[in-house]
Amino acid sequence: MIKKNVFRRFFIIVLPVLIIWCGIVIYNLSVEKNYVIKNLITENLMRDESTAQYIKNYMMEIEENMKLVRDSNELNDYVNNPTEKTKQAVSEMFFRVMNNKPDYDQMRYIDNKGNEIIRVNNGKDVWFTAQNELQNKGDRDYFTGTMMLSAGDFYISPFDLNMENGEIEVPYKPTIRFSTPIINSEEEKVGMLIINYLAYSFVDILSEKYQYEKIEDSKYYVLNKNGEFILHHQEEMNFSFMFDENASLCMSDEDEIIWEILQGNDHGSEVTDNRLITYYDVLQPVKQINTTYDEKWILVREMNLTPLFSMSSIMNQIFLTNNVFVFLLIIIFTFIIAMIVETLKRKDNQLEITRKIAETTNDAVIITQKDTTIIYINEAYENATGYSSSEVIGKKPSEFKSGKHDDSFYKKMWQSISEEGYWEGMLWDKKKDGLLYPKKLKIIAVEDKNGGTQSYIGIFSDLSTNKRKSDCFDSLKYSDGNFTLPNEEMMLELLDKTIQNKQFSFMVLYITIENYNQLISMFRDKELKTSELFIDLIKPLIHEEDFVAQTGRNLFSVIVDMQHIHMDPEMYVFKVHKELTKVMQIEGQNMFFKIRIGVSYWPNDADDVKKLLLNSIIALEWSALRRSSEIAFFSEKMIEQLNQENEIEGYLRQALEKEEFFIVYQPQVDSETNRMIGMEALLRWKNPKLGFVSPAVFIPIAEKNRLIIDIGNWVIKRVCEDIQYLNKTYNELMSGLRCAINLSPIQMEESGFLDKLNGTLNAFDVGRHQFEMEITEGLLLNNETRNISILEKMRNSGITIAIDDFGTGYSSMSYLNTMPIDKIKVDRTFIKNYPEYDDGKLAKILIEMAKSLELEVLTEGAETKEQVDYLKNIGCSIVQGYYYSKPLELEAFIAYLKKNIKN
Repeated sequence: MIKKNVFRRFFIIVLPVLIIWCGIVIYNLSVEKNYVIKNLITENLMRDESTAQYIKNYMMEIEENMKLVRDSNELNDYVNNPTEKTKQAVSEMFFRVMNNKPDYDQMRYIDNKGNEIIRVNNGKDVWFTAQNELQNKGDRDYFTGTMMLSAGDFYISPFDLNMENGEIEVPYKPTIRFSTPIINSEEEKVGMLIINYLAYSFVDILSEKYQYEKIEDSKYYVLNKNGEFILHHQEEMNFSFMFDENASLCMSDEDEIIWEILQGNDHGSEVTDNRLITYYDVLQPVKQINTTYDEKWILVREMNLTPLFSMSSIMNQIFLTNNVFVFLLIIIFTFIIAMIVETLKRKDNQLEITRKIAETTNDAVIITQKDTTIIYINEAYENATGYSSSEVIGKKPSEFKSGKHDDSFYKKMWQSISEEGYWEGMLWDKKKDGLLYPKKLKIIAVEDKNGGTQSYIGIFSDLSTNKRKSDCFDSLKYSDGNFTLPNEEMMLELLDKTIQNKQFSFMVLYITIENYNQLISMFRDKELKTSELFIDLIKPLIHEEDFVAQTGRNLFSVIVDMQHIHMDPEMYVFKVHKELTKVMQIEGQNMFFKIRIGVSYWPNDADDVKKLLLNSIIALEWSALRRSSEIAFFSEKMIEQLNQENEIEGYLRQALEKEEFFIVYQPQVDSETNRMIGMEALLRWKNPKLGFVSPAVFIPIAEKNRLIIDIGNWVIKRVCEDIQYLNKTYNELMSGLRCAINLSPIQMEESGFLDKLNGTLNAFDVGRHQFEMEITEGLLLNNETRNISILEKMRNSGITIAIDDFGTGYSSMSYLNTMPIDKIKVDRTFIKNYPEYDDGKLAKILIEMAKSLELEVLTEGAETKEQVDYLKNIGCSIVQGYYYSKPLELEAFIAYLKKNIKN
């Protein structure tokens, strides 16, 4: 009986315990399955985001390299003047690039008919393709796609295997073609630049296999937008669409369920048929920047979840030991201990999974306990902040706050984390050395199995300027460890939040580097980074809490707190300009930054930060349009006048086509004989709506937008037509007369200017001795060597060279004595107020200076007999002005020519 009771009580105790134990095992397995799935989704998403960032960074680096080649002097010289010499220069540049880029398979220049003009190949060595082996690529999709692009855009081909002569090249070359249209100086598409990139690194990172705990069977695919296989977990299926036997295969054939999941989304996850499917279009970041690119590389991971909840897993959990009697004796204690161990194990497993992910990402990662005590940071965190793990672990993130955000900011942050489980945004933080820097932060609350918060994971990326490394899993390094360079979006958001948190006055300096391309070209073969050098000059001029944003390739916004400058704001801006434009010795060469600055003030000039930045840009545009000063301070009148000028520009762009321009001629007279010795051709514009528009208004607008090039070419052609007509009709009267034509600096600095000028003059029955080209003094100081060479060639051909508006610019005896100049035209400002308000001494000095150098002199703007007589007395008898005649249209000028001023 006792035994029977013992066995009965034994079974009464054992059976419920076994039932409870089995129920607990099944429940835990179910919880664990959901827990593992969540972590797998998070892990895959972070890996895929990191992969996408690597692909974006590398594609953008290829495009940046192509921009340097596209904008190079060598290629611009060739497309505007295609000779064997300029072609050879381009070929040599291609050769240098390919030597430094082993993953560039080919670099080609193709003309607008699809013919390969230059092709440089890469292999064990770099070599040029022989002329007889160059092909026509006009039937290629990349040719058609590129030629449809606008200037400055890029075409990126689908990811496939390279083909030569209609056959897949062996060994297989996974290839992506990057191309961009080439535009000549006349805004015509003359061809395209193309790089064949060997994308082995993309194949490696996209096909990298990962081991997942408790997941034995996993597959991966990379699909294009048509669902075809770029990569496949079975390597023989890689790029299957390239091979005839597999060309029609796609994901809808292999797995219709996965294909249905992928429809309509760029990334996500789904559990179906005991499988976890995660997918991510890794080209998303690229397409956000390159809006013309519509490809997809959908990275699909398929994981079998069956082992997580199978009968064998349940039995393995139940029968943890073969000793049933020991299990019965310690079952209660084992259960309590197991729950404690399981909890700790879950925490350790989760921390270990997160650590593995953190070790492979470019972003900084920090993990805290529920009370926000830091328990882990990765290497990227150490590099970004300067703190080592020993200095951070055990402390709380609040100990490292920047002080730039108030309590309400953090209150809203933690409210979001509490309600939604995460928070994402941008804020300021502080490095170990005390320097403030901007970062984009994501905080995720990690749940325990009961739905409570177990820990927090923080992931952030530093928005400062950084140097890109080729390995996507290397942490990003600052190009300058002591200075931050946020982009425009970050600057606006942080500045807006700062304004909301406290009231203060500041100024925005919007700066453009006008000679940026010239500096890049000058130092293209060296390690010098122009933007970094520019930042080095700015750093000493601003306070550590002020900051700079790079808003374009050669554009920078400087935000300066007024309380930091301790001087008149305008004087401070002039000081900044002076320091930034100093001549420096770099690599043995003289260089300087040619800059313009537009300035606006908060809160005087705007009521929101976007409008404030726009106002500084308007001030910059104002300065660029007038060129009277390299610094402009915003005022409301600028907007009104710029709007008027924009209206004028709109009509100006159509003026040539609608034949609204015409030429007038103003006689130049020798006051000793009262006979005409020449004339100046002056451009006039009459618009049906605007009426007569002054050259003083429309010429600066035309120069700013480079419309002056076509207009200037039209002027030369029209004057040649008129001179040819006068030569034939009034040959005797034209004897000894020269016609002066104004040359814009922009027109003269255009590539191929001299060839165009000679071509136009050769097309008409005119002599070089009949022309006088007027330039400004500033032209001689810009691109001095090239411009002097052009002037010497014009002068040697018989054309007279004159300096217009002499005395208003950089007048110097030194350049007058050395430059190829025949004549100076003294500006009207030196005689217009004589004798009432001006004694004429300055005019006399300028004329004597020119005479001492044996230069011909003409004075402009003489309107009275007193002025003409005075000029004659001080040695200048050649006069141009209303005293003799206003500018005349051709028929009136011919009448004047016949009369020829005989007094």
